[in-house]
Amino acid sequence: MASDPFIQRHIRNLPLFERLTNPQIELVANAAEVIQLQPGQFAFQQGQPTRGMMLFVAGRGVLTRFNANN
Repeated sequence: MASDPFIQRHIRNLPLFERLTNPQIELVANAAEVIQLQPGQFAFQQGQPTRGMMLFVAGRGVLTRFNANN
């Protein structure tokens, strides 16, 4: 199955993947998933396992660390 060109295009722009061949980019893109977060929705929560790497293509996010001792 061919991977999404949108995903491929954004993966190619990441320094981590810049040296991958086209077939390698295809493999990474096939493992990727596009999600859309709504304002106020959490991408990650402290202490919870993550689902992998996230790339913000548009919009912005805020990374906050909560101190459990407060």
